[in-house]
Amino acid sequence: MLPMSSVWKIISLFLDKVAGIVLTAGVLGVVIAILVNEGSSTNNNNYYNNNGGNGTNTNTIYNETFVYNQTVVYNNTNTVNSTTTFNNTVVQLVNQTVFVDVASKVLNVATPAKMTNDSSKYSSYQQVVQLFKASVNLSADPCNDFYAYTCGNFKGDMSFDISDNSNINDMVTKLTDDAYISTAPLPVKQTRWYFDQCIYARQNWDATINNGQYVTDAINKLEAGAPGFEKDTQFPFPMLDQNTDVTTWPSNFGLGYLSGSLTAQGVDTIISSGVDTNWKDPAGPEGFAYLLDQPTTFAPNTYYLKDWDSLKVNLNDSITRTMLVLARSQNKKLDPTILQKDVNDIITLDYTLATVFSTDDTTRRQYDRSYNPNTLAQLMSQYHNELFSWHMYLPLAVGTAEQVLDKLLTDPTYNYFVVMEPAKLNFLLTSLNDQNKYGITPKISCQLFSITVLRPIQ
Repeated sequence: MLPMSSVWKIISLFLDKVAGIVLTAGVLGVVIAILVNEGSSTNNNNYYNNNGGNGTNTNTIYNETFVYNQTVVYNNTNTVNSTTTFNNTVVQLVNQTVFVDVASKVLNVATPAKMTNDSSKYSSYQQVVQLFKASVNLSADPCNDFYAYTCGNFKGDMSFDISDNSNINDMVTKLTDDAYISTAPLPVKQTRWYFDQCIYARQNWDATINNGQYVTDAINKLEAGAPGFEKDTQFPFPMLDQNTDVTTWPSNFGLGYLSGSLTAQGVDTIISSGVDTNWKDPAGPEGFAYLLDQPTTFAPNTYYLKDWDSLKVNLNDSITRTMLVLARSQNKKLDPTILQKDVNDIITLDYTLATVFSTDDTTRRQYDRSYNPNTLAQLMSQYHNELFSWHMYLPLAVGTAEQVLDKLLTDPTYNYFVVMEPAKLNFLLTSLNDQNKYGITPKISCQLFSITVLRPIQ
């Protein structure tokens, strides 16, 4: 049976297909002000004062123009002439009135087309306008508290929560509709199968996990190695077999095997991968790319930077409890001192992966920097195939998607292995040796892979 994380990862693909409008009020603060004041002739009065000079009061009208009282005067002497430019915005003085193209200049977006009431989207846009109007608090100073200004009067569920809940309800309704499933495409029927398995497992959870067989099977499968490569790919579970030590680093085949096997179960480790939209050219001949990204850790990157003390306690508790339950199901007794050291080692490595071998979220928002396409030959030559076997990793990670695998491994012209963090990937691969300064050892790395097998049930 597939882990829950795999099922929900597959199911989540359908969320993108459900129509809906999700807007973020904070990002559209300027637009909110325009929407709230539409139909009104004036809004805020502003006073300009330069070095104690007398300024001129102004009125702002949000009907796609800024109108200033008759003349604009600075220092009582300088008057804006026929045309001037301020902050790359063209300002024109016509009949003693300053006009600014709000939509295209101030907001740096094209003037939107008018929405007529016979449009199928008219009702949805009206709802958004009403939401904004009901949410803003014009008595707040946006310069001091922009959130209070844009969302100060907001009440109810966040828009993303509303959309997510609606999507989930739609998804469940369709997945439980036998008539719909009978004529649905194969991927949808497969999703229904996963869905049924999860429902059965949850309804019979105690019977499913009490004897530990599910976890034991997953561990034994990983420990057995890849057929034909047993020497390089068989590994123990030292956290469960505390008398076992691991002193040798995995070979390139071993590292590719451990990572790929877990990715196939929906749990990424030192490399995160999967098929996604080729966002540079989604309508081109190759609309999809195979993304290779930075490590997947036990929690999102932000938690390690802003809430590490709390996260560390939670991880310690979760991993310890999981190991004790597993040991009890195997009729084994773990030495608590050794167990605590093993847990601490795993948590420390997880923290290192998140803070040393991963790029911060702010930098990653510069999306263009993450688009680094490669052919398979380039991937192998530039990203240390001698340390990490891509030929071992890819077939395992892709799983049973034969058409995808055929494209990835047999088409030498396929140029969309997109490496999201090239420097970090090479940095990590070249640090998995005895010379690294981060305290990573063969045993600790093996423990991380082993405990990751249990991540879906923690």
